[in-house]
Amino acid sequence: MHTSVKSTFYAITVSIFLMLISTLALAVMPDNQTIKSSDPAEKTDNTKETVKYKADELLVKFKTTTAINKSNAVAHLSGVGVSSTTIDILSAKQFKPIKNNNNKAGVQGNSQASLDNWWHIKLAEGTDLKRALNILSARPDIEFVEYNYEIRALLTPNDPHFDSLWGLHNTQQTGGSFDADIDAPEAWDNRTGASNIIIAVIDTGVDYGHEDLAGNMWTNPGEIAGNLIDDDGNGYVDDVYGYDFINTDADPFDDHGHGTHVSGTIAGIGNNGIGVAGVSWDARIMAIKFLGANGGGNISDAVNGVIYAVNNGAKILNNSWGGGGFSQAMLDAINAANDAGVLFVAAAGNSNRNNDASPYYPSSYAAPNVISVAATDHNDQRA
Repeated sequence: MHTSVKSTFYAITVSIFLMLISTLALAVMPDNQTIKSSDPAEKTDNTKETVKYKADELLVKFKTTTAINKSNAVAHLSGVGVSSTTIDILSAKQFKPIKNNNNKAGVQGNSQASLDNWWHIKLAEGTDLKRALNILSARPDIEFVEYNYEIRALLTPNDPHFDSLWGLHNTQQTGGSFDADIDAPEAWDNRTGASNIIIAVIDTGVDYGHEDLAGNMWTNPGEIAGNLIDDDGNGYVDDVYGYDFINTDADPFDDHGHGTHVSGTIAGIGNNGIGVAGVSWDARIMAIKFLGANGGGNISDAVNGVIYAVNNGAKILNNSWGGGGFSQAMLDAINAANDAGVLFVAAAGNSNRNNDASPYYPSSYAAPNVISVAATDHNDQRA
């Protein structure tokens, strides 16, 4: 568990809420950050679960000394002017930069410079990805190449009544152990929340019209809804509640349910006589959708979600998902978020194993802003 973070009420309570929701137990790859390419076949899978990745796509990181721009990226990557074997690349898209607190491109430290060099490339249909990965990783101008891993979320039942939320206040209402909870009422005696705290739920989206969430949804102050103009100049048109990276549109509505459930646990409006009470009664939820209706998504969209959330003012990123192998691109994004003073809360997985010995991503990334949180049951035992 990586917990080198400020000990504020929100750092604690928002990390704890992940104990209340189910997490995933998908493929976990041993952490190997020294190789130039990321290939599941080169690593040992202790879980015997299949690691999946997008066909005809790769993530490529150029060395800082390589001059690449949008106009010549495809030609450069395809091998024009390079003696090595060429690759049929259809498109190349650079990840956006993360801004600092003064809203200027670039942040303190080297993390942002590292993130700037990542590109998401799409290759011709039927490309032999392992061959392409090996060709690109052998080039002297490229620092790292990896697959675009698929990752998933898993929906858990959402009980609408606070009396049943034993994780917040356990009175043995479900037959568990008394006080096996996070002492939410005791915390609420001190503070129930703060509306200036923005928490990005990077997930399947959010039902932003839900009666227990609508009043706590973050809305982009620089954007005018429905005018088809990028009013705030952030590169996204009409992104009022956040953004949908899997469908590349400005409507991050939840068509799966997981992100809405998570959001209710984090910041369902409290003391309003409706539904549930979240850990924070009035924090703001920013909706970042990168997982689809089937609960699946890709690392490239997750990285874009992290960048968007940090650039638009989120101070805490909730990531209740997992799977795939180690991704250098995701680690670079997390480190850049750390440089911007943003927490990254992640589920530890529900396999009841030692994540130091068998890493589970994204919770196992060795970054100082990562808070890895495990689930417990109503008897205070590990789930």
